[in-house]
Amino acid sequence: MLVAEVSGEKIEFQVREKQKQERRALTDDEKRWRSPGEKNWKQELVSTGRLVIEVKTWQ
Repeated sequence: MLVAEVSGEKIEFQVREKQKQERRALTDDEKRWRSPGEKNWKQELVSTGRLVIEVKTWQ
């Protein structure tokens, strides 16, 4: 977490990379171990390359 001071007030903020959920096809190994009726894809988080600045505290 980062802290900036403006006119004597402390502002905490965080810089992080935005992520999004995507579906991808199962690998051969995952296909082998899946149960009947399960989906043929897997959902996971992937990076977007975009930064997010989130202000944690302010007055």
